[in-house]
Amino acid sequence: MRYFLYAVAFLGARQWERAQDWLHRGTHELGDDAPPRAEYVWAQARLWNQAGRSGEALALVQDYLGSGAHAVNGADFPIDTANLLGEAASACERLSDYRAALGYERQAAGAREEAQQRASHARRLTLQIETELDAARRQRDEALGEQHRLAQMNASLQSASDSKMRFLAAASHDLRQPVHALALQTAALKRQLSTARQHEMLATIERCTGSLRTMFDALLDLSQMDAGVLVPQRGPVDVGALLLRLIDEHMPVANAKGLRLALRMSGRGGRVADSDPQLLETALRNLIGNALKYTNRGAVLVTVRRGASPQAGPQWRLQVRDSGIGIAAHDQQHVFDESFQVGNPARRRSRGLGLGLGLCLGLGLAIVRRLCNLLEHPLALRSMQGQGSCFELRLPALDLPSAVPPPDKAEALSLGLHVAVIEDDPDVQAAIGSLLLQWGCRTTTADSADALLAGLAHMPASPPDAVLADFRLPGPRNGAEEVERLRAALGPSIPALILTGDLAADTLRLLERHHLPWLPKPAPVHRLGDWLARAVRSSKHTGPLAR
Repeated sequence: MRYFLYAVAFLGARQWERAQDWLHRGTHELGDDAPPRAEYVWAQARLWNQAGRSGEALALVQDYLGSGAHAVNGADFPIDTANLLGEAASACERLSDYRAALGYERQAAGAREEAQQRASHARRLTLQIETELDAARRQRDEALGEQHRLAQMNASLQSASDSKMRFLAAASHDLRQPVHALALQTAALKRQLSTARQHEMLATIERCTGSLRTMFDALLDLSQMDAGVLVPQRGPVDVGALLLRLIDEHMPVANAKGLRLALRMSGRGGRVADSDPQLLETALRNLIGNALKYTNRGAVLVTVRRGASPQAGPQWRLQVRDSGIGIAAHDQQHVFDESFQVGNPARRRSRGLGLGLGLCLGLGLAIVRRLCNLLEHPLALRSMQGQGSCFELRLPALDLPSAVPPPDKAEALSLGLHVAVIEDDPDVQAAIGSLLLQWGCRTTTADSADALLAGLAHMPASPPDAVLADFRLPGPRNGAEEVERLRAALGPSIPALILTGDLAADTLRLLERHHLPWLPKPAPVHRLGDWLARAVRSSKHTGPLAR
């Protein structure tokens, strides 16, 4: 193409020979077999017209337009046709064929008009495209601005969420400490009471402490599931023994409300299921407790029946039925939501669990659903408003005899365990010391591993048999790190248990990484005793997390 542009430039300068030379170069580059191009034909015709070879110029144009080569080479643009026709008209004038010249001029004028129309249409399209591009750019800029605004909003929300979680973790720890001390002191006080009235008053205190522990444990379950550290430890579970214990636990509540609480179990022999005993107990405790809360008259019936499924095989069907307020059909799909409570718009504490601080959690049934999903135990609900509800849980059945009861922990603890306690709260120190003394244990207490080791160095007593450590401690180290220091000094096999009121997700993951068993504050006294009993029988704790 550049050769023809050079030729046109020399034509404008009226340097005919140089223009002809550039045309020859262009033709040579295209090759002899290539069809002629409109630019070449027009330039060559113009050169021949200027050189007095008008007949050859006219024949060249006529041959080109008549051969259809202009369409083959994409030279059918109106402006190219107009230029060629103009040269043909010029050649006819030079040959004194004015009629033919007039005809070619008219054709050229028509081609120029068509070229102008096409150019006008192209300008309109260009303007439309530019307008659409401007609109697209504005939309892009608006989208980028909105994306930036949403990113800032998300960052602000994340910061607020992080601050809230840090506040909740700190508040949880500070609230749990006195409740933990109260639970330990109450357990230690029980053996020192003599009258029925004193035991009745202590039972009231224990029920209040138990209510607080229930709320804290509900938060614990949610925290563990959110942190991803709640891993089921499946094994044989004696469902019958578990339900008998739960019925006995809830019987005082049923009696206080004038309700009949009953357990019916069909079949003979062992009723053993494949599940996680702690998580299953939590789910069933919530179901029974929920039934009692929403039943004002009548009964709560817990049943166990043998069943089977073609897909799942033998099963135990556990049902918790009540004659309570029931659940309307339109509410049943929401009953397991964390913020939903049937017929409790004021969120009274006696009607279910809830927390403020911008984060309302209807905890009981929400925890049941999430635990059942975690355990892969199908959960179903049937209910009619005003006629009660039935929650059904299906567990894989095992053909095993009932579990053998564990060794008596009182007998194990009577051996005189030496327990090292790392705790900085004086009230908790005193409470746990009183309880361990009631259990026949000796204690050495300090607020850090260094202080504990320094105290042990001046004592002729034997080294500790077990360690109980708080997680949040003064100074740079936490309870897990203090346990590592003690094990480095006293031996890596010394059993250690973390007692913590800090249930933040990061804390739970850290304890998981350190493979340290732990109990939440307020610690269930029977679980603390069970762990200490196991510590007597084993110099190395390798069991699952003490939930």
